[in-house]
Amino acid sequence: MLAEDIARAVLGVDGVLEIAGGHAKGIRLAHSDGGLVIDINVILRCGIRIPEMAWQLQQLVKKLVTESGAEAPTGINITIRGIRTE
Repeated sequence: MLAEDIARAVLGVDGVLEIAGGHAKGIRLAHSDGGLVIDINVILRCGIRIPEMAWQLQQLVKKLVTESGAEAPTGINITIRGIRTE
């Protein structure tokens, strides 16, 4: 359920074209001794500034997870799997 909420939020950001691998493979939630780690794989639109986009997505996901009442994430990793024109 949390992964689906994250996918919807990420796909709502201008410049994100898709979750690479689909929702099931493109978003991974892992619990470790340090806490919750979230890996997100995205494909972006050409012309997007990657560092700013990664930061924006990290902040969005952190807020969403925190407000959902889930365990606060200790890591949010954004991997750009591709860049393409729409």
